[in-house]
Amino acid sequence: MTDPTIETVFNTLDKWRHLPKYQLERRADIFFAMFLPDVLENHYGPEFDRNVIPEFPLRKETLWPDTGSREANLSVNVDYAAFTKDGKQVFFVELKTDIKSLRPRQSSYLKRASELKFKELVKGVLSLKKKSKEREKYDCLLECLKVVPVDAPEHKPRIVYIQPKYSKENHQDHAEYIYFDEFASVVEGRGEIGERFAQSLKSWVE
Repeated sequence: MTDPTIETVFNTLDKWRHLPKYQLERRADIFFAMFLPDVLENHYGPEFDRNVIPEFPLRKETLWPDTGSREANLSVNVDYAAFTKDGKQVFFVELKTDIKSLRPRQSSYLKRASELKFKELVKGVLSLKKKSKEREKYDCLLECLKVVPVDAPEHKPRIVYIQPKYSKENHQDHAEYIYFDEFASVVEGRGEIGERFAQSLKSWVE
């Protein structure tokens, strides 16, 4: 019997992604997060902070002030929040390993988030904390925000989709796109994990 390796991990993801109920995004998201700052730097130019925040919550009433009281303190989430090292730009990144999983409702709240200043979205997080039964988790999130260099809260977040390839049907004017081939070209030179991840990314395009 041989011990599992990183090859075992990606071989399993490659196989299981074809199964009808398997959600590749939820299993592969850590690998995307590991390399996300490098890929954003390659695509946009500025240096990015190494700290990426997963599942950043957007308070519904912050997005839509006319939300009824029943849903005011519910949230929708962004896969990753990333920040340039100079603190002047905020990026909300949404991962899609399957173009068919793009949803109009999700596009709607991401578009709305891009119209608001980041400081307003952080105020929404504070409101969520007040109503939450898991305040310690919101404290952890707020501590993460203290670590990242957000010097320009007046700025509005930029929306980026990471997805397998271009899709004319699902293209959104408010968003920017990074495709798997570009992601693979960056990570394939980043050690054993990056090299093997790149192989899978190239196969996940189809």
